[in-house]
Amino acid sequence: MKYEILDQRHANLVTAFSCVETDEMLTNLQSKYKRRVRNHSKEMDDFLKNEALQEQELQTSKTHLLLDDDGKNIIAYISLCADSIKLEFDEREEENIPYSTAPAIKIARLAVSVQHRGEGFGRELIEYAAYIATNVSESCGVVFLTLDCYEHRKDFYLHMGFKENIVQPNTRKYDSPISMRINLIDLQERIAEHNTKKPLE
Repeated sequence: MKYEILDQRHANLVTAFSCVETDEMLTNLQSKYKRRVRNHSKEMDDFLKNEALQEQELQTSKTHLLLDDDGKNIIAYISLCADSIKLEFDEREEENIPYSTAPAIKIARLAVSVQHRGEGFGRELIEYAAYIATNVSESCGVVFLTLDCYEHRKDFYLHMGFKENIVQPNTRKYDSPISMRINLIDLQERIAEHNTKKPLE
């Protein structure tokens, strides 16, 4: 596997990519929830196919593709951008940060191909984002990795150690994105602990 920054040469791979769930993957959900999950996944597909390159041209985000060993298929992608988040007093005390805002790297989009769901690539992308953020932190302040996720993805991020921010978007409604964060140092420690527990291959 290898990572590459999205560009025009990946056009055919992008066209073939899909992260939209099959009926079999959603059998345990009611119809209205199936539609909701599928709509969110279609948004992720649409971003990669129609918006990601334009955002790169505007320097608002960079999309990284995880390719298979032959470079012929996109296993997953992650889009990253600069961010800052507001912290309430209790959060500042918990994180030992004296300021009301803190710098961050944001996971703007994250999606895994439907053919590779459940194989651990979501965690792989989080670890990759931590690697990028760590490199940035060597020359520029970065305290958190942040993201906005929908309710049906929240448990995965909670399991990874992310926390819901107290300050949420003013427009927050049911099924709107949830703003979350994890301290970069905490994430680095979690990754190191997880990797030491992996069985030897």
